[in-house]
Amino acid sequence: MSSPVVIHGAGRMGRELLAHRRARSLPTAAFVDRRARELGTVDGVEVMEPAQAAARWGADVNVVSSIHNGFVSLVEAMDELSRCGLGRVTSIWDYCRETGWLPELPYWMEPGLDWVVLRESAAPARALLADEASVAVFDTQFALRAQGAYRALAPPDLTGEYVPTDLPLPRRPLRLVDCGAYDGDSIRAIVRSGWTIEDVIAYEPDPAQVAALGREVASLPSGTVVAAGTSDETGTRRFSGGLEMASRESADGSLLVAFERIDDRCLSFAPNYIKMDVEGAEAASLLGAKATIERWRPVLGISAYHLPQDLWTLLALIDQWKLGYRFYMRAHQYNGFGVVLYALPQ
Repeated sequence: MSSPVVIHGAGRMGRELLAHRRARSLPTAAFVDRRARELGTVDGVEVMEPAQAAARWGADVNVVSSIHNGFVSLVEAMDELSRCGLGRVTSIWDYCRETGWLPELPYWMEPGLDWVVLRESAAPARALLADEASVAVFDTQFALRAQGAYRALAPPDLTGEYVPTDLPLPRRPLRLVDCGAYDGDSIRAIVRSGWTIEDVIAYEPDPAQVAALGREVASLPSGTVVAAGTSDETGTRRFSGGLEMASRESADGSLLVAFERIDDRCLSFAPNYIKMDVEGAEAASLLGAKATIERWRPVLGISAYHLPQDLWTLLALIDQWKLGYRFYMRAHQYNGFGVVLYALPQ
């Protein structure tokens, strides 16, 4: 008789994993979650403290951790489960590799791709990185995608997202284009780091966040909130909103929201920094900003973790314009999230 399977984490990803197992008639014995007393049961499955599960099954249990976000270290969580006496503890990456399943929002994770071939495709972009720290981030993030090598990741820079202190950023008041501005979180973090934002055009397509963003922008000397997403074409698209930071363009989205080219609004704005965190639309948004980037040569801070190949294809896209940028890469969250490509004009 095979060992029971429990899912670590009873949040959204854990419930999605449970639904996948149920659809294939695979039994799940329990959830393991430190909020067990608060949750009780989730989707009809008992939620247990790790120590409870260890007392019931000991090492004779398979634990699949559903952690797939940037806010909690998966390695630390898995080690803690092992210390509690639980048996085989594996990551969601391992589960996806073994079963071929992918969650609704896999982000950087797709073990089934041909990573040997992709390593060759990625090599030219890797060679353009300007310092050893960037190469190390690139290599460990590639290993994570190809092999599920979470333990190879260095501790992330949790405080310097978009303005890392170890990069030669030109120190001047920012004229910022913030794409995927959410509720103003990046604006707050940049100001908290000691930078001055002189003016901002803040794009946010999720109606649920626009009011909070407006309040944040109102605290600056000057700024404009644009209730739209960014892309390479202007128009109206379907959008899945109300999902916090995961809100995104989606063919089955229930909302219709505006999208526009950055060039149509920002060409005369003279930005010196463009930040993008747009849930996989970074390449299209860059194409829609090409004239602005060519004219003003702003610093670029581009999220490079929403799609597996964003790690190198976004760099290659900017480099092909031959604008004299130097490229850096830093990780600002755990588990392959918060990877940012920095392009600095020479």
